[in-house]
Amino acid sequence: MLLERSPRLEELSLGGPAPSPRMFDIRHVTSGRWPRLRSITLGDMVLISSDKGGEIEAYQSFQNFFVIHKELRHIGLEHTGSSAFFPGVFDFGQTDGSVVEVLPKLESFSGSLKYVKTLPLRARNQLKSLKLTYLHHNLAAVGPAIHVLRDLRSLEQFGIWLDLTFGSSGSVGGTRRSSLDGIVMGRNGGEQGVMGDDERILSAILDACSENLKHLDVACFTRPGFTIVS
Repeated sequence: MLLERSPRLEELSLGGPAPSPRMFDIRHVTSGRWPRLRSITLGDMVLISSDKGGEIEAYQSFQNFFVIHKELRHIGLEHTGSSAFFPGVFDFGQTDGSVVEVLPKLESFSGSLKYVKTLPLRARNQLKSLKLTYLHHNLAAVGPAIHVLRDLRSLEQFGIWLDLTFGSSGSVGGTRRSSLDGIVMGRNGGEQGVMGDDERILSAILDACSENLKHLDVACFTRPGFTIVS
C-alpha cells in the first residue's frame, strides 16, 4: 500500500529504537519513491538479501534512496546497530561520474555518530537538530561526538544518551567508580574546579555546542544494581 497507493507521502515512521525479535527487511522501504517525503524514521531494521552478491545491491539501494529524496528535512535511523546486514555508514559516492547534491534540505537527524560523520559536509553544517542514539558511558566515548559538535554551528537542539553507571557520582555494589580521574575540562584547556565525571561530561558537551543552542536533551541510563550517590 505504501509503495503503490501513497504517492504524496510526506512522513514515514516505522518501528522504534528498542531492539525487536522480528527483523524487518528495509528493502521494502528503500524501493519506494515519494517525491514529497520530508521525514523518515526507521527503527530496529536490517537489510536482508538471500541472493549471492545481493548485499552490495541492497546497500546501494539504501544509499540511492537518500540521494533521490531531496525534500527530506528529517532522518531518523534508530536501529541498535548490532546487525551486520545494516550499512555501517552513509556512502554517497559518485556512481555515474556526476556530482549529485545529496540531502540539500536536511535540518534534523537522529541516529548514531557514525552516520552523522558520513553525512555530506553541507548537510552536516546546516543541521539544526541532532539526537545521538547511542549510550555514551565516559568522556572517552563522548570525545568523538564532541569533535563533531564543534563543527555544527547551526545546531539549535541537541539530544544525547548517557550511561551514568561508571561515573564517579555513583556506585556499584558499594564501590565508587571513577573512569575520568585526571581529565580536566575547559574551553582553553584549563581546570574548572573539582567536578564529578558526569559533570565533566556535561560540561564538555555544553562547551562544544554552538552558541545558537536553545534546547539540550540528556537521557540518562544506569545498569541494574547501580545507585546514584548524591
